[in-house]
Amino acid sequence: MSRRWENPSPVRQHSSTGSDNSDPFNEDPGLSSPSCQPSGDGLPLANPRKRREAPDLDLIQYAQHIARKCRLKPGSTKELIEYSQLDAPQQSIWLAGQSLQMNEKLDGIQPPETPYNMSATLEGFIDKYSFLLLIDPKTSAYVAKGKDGPVERLKAYLRKTPDSGLTLTIAQDKAKVKVIESRMRAKLTHGRNAIKDVIAASLGHDDQEPVHIVNLCQQVLDLSYNKEPDVNVSVEMCGRFAFLRESYTLQLKNLAANPKPNVAMDYWGGVDKDLKSMREAKGNDPGRISLCIADTLADDRRLYGSVDLGTLVHVSPISVA
Repeated sequence: MSRRWENPSPVRQHSSTGSDNSDPFNEDPGLSSPSCQPSGDGLPLANPRKRREAPDLDLIQYAQHIARKCRLKPGSTKELIEYSQLDAPQQSIWLAGQSLQMNEKLDGIQPPETPYNMSATLEGFIDKYSFLLLIDPKTSAYVAKGKDGPVERLKAYLRKTPDSGLTLTIAQDKAKVKVIESRMRAKLTHGRNAIKDVIAASLGHDDQEPVHIVNLCQQVLDLSYNKEPDVNVSVEMCGRFAFLRESYTLQLKNLAANPKPNVAMDYWGGVDKDLKSMREAKGNDPGRISLCIADTLADDRRLYGSVDLGTLVHVSPISVA
């Protein structure tokens, strides 16, 4: 839409009847100029239509000076020069329009939200259970999004845990949930990286012997800054970490066979795919999946050292299910 001053204002036609020299109600100064005065015989000397006045060079130069002084951009400089050529009523209307535009912009600006500070209780639960989720043998995905992903599973667990600090009011506040999810992702990322490093080191390198599955699981539990006295290595945990170790070695072999420049291993993404493929291959049958994990654990013990599992508990006492 063009600005008001970019279009010439409509000019009322001057009509002359009889011996009237001018229209007393005509406020257009152009019609009262000498060139538009009627001659002695009542006929106008020129067309009474308002003629475009020549630009005021002094005002243009002054506008340019102000633009330079204020370091205005070219577009704003042009607008200031155009404004300088307006008459007083037009300038008043232009200023009113600018003021209304500014009010509309201010109305659209949202006040800054007060930063949400989580309670120490909620932070503690996030830190603890994000780690427990990663070592939970029932975890179905480690990086996937959606209801089966770690963030949604962790939120669901904390919501149904009364003393976690994640109340219904907080869970319904999008701004607060965003802060909570950010902490969850940070803790999960840190935990995944640490666990991957332990798995990689467990394979045995140079003069280091491979780590058998029970010790591997214990090393993972030792990563927790807040040791849980009631969390111990279980048979199910050994089975899950045997699966994670096998997935790691298979991905290493695949990467070596199909090298791609500047492409790193997407380990946890690969784990999610392997878990999904296993579930689909076994028809999501818990019994068949359990047998598959048992076979993986048996292979792991042959490769990395046999160890007695008879003294281990069969179900970890804490599960983020």
